[in-house]
Amino acid sequence: MLVLYKLYEMQIQKRVDEHRTNFNPAEPSVKYDYSFRRQLDNKIDGMETSLVRNFANSQHHFVDELALLKSQVAEMVDCLKELRDAKKGEGMSSKKRRLL
Repeated sequence: MLVLYKLYEMQIQKRVDEHRTNFNPAEPSVKYDYSFRRQLDNKIDGMETSLVRNFANSQHHFVDELALLKSQVAEMVDCLKELRDAKKGEGMSSKKRRLL
C-alpha cells in the first residue's frame, strides 16, 4: 500500500513540476495563477498529510484486528483440543464399562 502511495506521489510531483516548468510569468493572469498555485499546493500538502495519517491509522487498525483474530483462533483451537480430550476421556470410560 505504501509503495502505491509513493508511486502516486511521484506522479503528482512530476505533473506539478511540468506545470511549473511551463509557467510563464509574462502572461496577464500571472497573479491569479500564482495565487491559485499556492492555494493548490497548500491543499495538496494538506491532502498528502491526511492521506499519510489515514494510511497509518488504517495500518494500525489492521494490525489490531489481526491480533484479535489471532487470539480468537487460538482460543478456538484450545476449545477444540479440550473437546477432543474430553471425548477421548469419555471413549475410554465407555470401553472400560463394556469390559466390566
